[in-house]
Amino acid sequence: MTPVIYTAAVFILLTSGLYAAFVALAPASNVQERRRLTQMAPTTSTVRGPNLGRRSDLAPQVTILLRALNLHDRIQWELLRAGLLLKPSEITTLCLAIGGGTFLVSSLLTTRLSSRLILSVFAMITPWVYVMMRKGQRSKHIITQLPEALQLIASSLRSGFS
Repeated sequence: MTPVIYTAAVFILLTSGLYAAFVALAPASNVQERRRLTQMAPTTSTVRGPNLGRRSDLAPQVTILLRALNLHDRIQWELLRAGLLLKPSEITTLCLAIGGGTFLVSSLLTTRLSSRLILSVFAMITPWVYVMMRKGQRSKHIITQLPEALQLIASSLRSGFS
């Protein structure tokens, strides 16, 4: 392949990967604010608006594939434990986009196939490393708050609250 084709492919993969990352890592506060506003709004109209609590699936084919491989629920569980509002198809697409982009960029830098594959595999693992780090941080945070919460419950029960 020519360098022009590599450059175009890298640009397309990086652009789509960045877009997927920004959409997937969008702050949840905006969704929660919209949900609260729709709950407080008067419901005189019979026409229902879009479902603001759920985002549409960006890659439904990936979701179908993950369900066929029985990976969808396991990935969703790990994302929930990490406290991330990503869908399994989004993180899988992000991993594939990062891996493909790294493979193309490394093919411009080196001619050895083994080094390109190793670099792209490490790049594909990077989002999962982030998920596992977030999961660990979240569990540490919960563990540090657990004694205070139990103390609050115990003192509430002692004072007569049911």
